Amino acid sequence: MIYYDMVTWLTDNVGYIREYHPYWSNIGYQDDFDKKIMDLKGYEIEDWKVKKQKQAEKYFYNELQSIINFDYNRDILLCYIPRSKSNATSHIGNIAKKLCENHNHKLIDGTECFYRKHDLPEAHIHGERTPGRHKKSIEIINENLINNAHVLLLDDVITSGDTMGEFIDMLIRAGAKKIVGLGMGLSC
Repeated sequence: MIYYDMVTWLTDNVGYIREYHPYWSNIGYQDDFDKKIMDLKGYEIEDWKVKKQKQAEKYFYNELQSIINFDYNRDILLCYIPRSKSNATSHIGNIAKKLCENHNHKLIDGTECFYRKHDLPEAHIHGERTPGRHKKSIEIINENLINNAHVLLLDDVITSGDTMGEFIDMLIRAGAKKIVGLGMGLSC
């Protein structure tokens, strides 16, 4: 499904591209990758920030192009973890949709499989990180796509792994056959 040697693995089915250092981390600086993650997570709508968000989307699109194994022996259902705000633009979602459009011979568009019914407080801004917090606000739709599928589940940042674990559990309950979770970064 993906080239395993291009990813650092946390478990047998959850990995990330690179470590990510938030601006508040104790290392005292952010490199270009860290800044691209921040741009990817941004909600801003000012023109100059939107330009940076588009650049970050392009960067991670290219990263995923080199990581996804398009010669995999089955079609891959590409899903992503939606943002905490129910109607917020997801830059990871934009990347997933573009990948599906450009590789529709191999990727099945699963970007509409999860629907956030209501907002959750963002975990990094006084939000709770308790297990199960997403299940209350997420509805699975298009279950017919998930049943018996090989799923690649994308997220921008993995912090504790709880969110990725919750969404993997939801996919398993919906009948997914194999799931690989991939974060663009691992928060350090």
